[in-house]
Amino acid sequence: RLAVRAGARMVRLDRVRSVGDKLCIFERIVLPKVMFPGIERRALPNNLYELYRSVFGVTIVRTTEKLKAVGATRSVARHLEIAAGTPLLQVDRVAFGIDGKPTEWRVSLCLTDTTHYLSDLR
Repeated sequence: RLAVRAGARMVRLDRVRSVGDKLCIFERIVLPKVMFPGIERRALPNNLYELYRSVFGVTIVRTTEKLKAVGATRSVARHLEIAAGTPLLQVDRVAFGIDGKPTEWRVSLCLTDTTHYLSDLR
């Protein structure tokens, strides 16, 4: 998914997002450690792409996404406080930097019973 050399060190960020007080998205984000040193020790804002730009000098200019219906695994179900097997929308995203190289791989698992998935990248 990412254009990195074999053996390159990566950072994996897991986060749970909510709307109000309702848990709705579990995200797993993979980044090249060399581009984002120390990001795993930071509080993550809602808008990661602004953080990438302002702190790490990495500007995201486009993304590609694949969507698929899946059932919640036991691990994801624990994070979202739902039953295993609950239907989720899986959004598999690759984000590209200004140099055209893939920079971020993100898989978001979204509950859609009370919310909609909207992608509006500017």
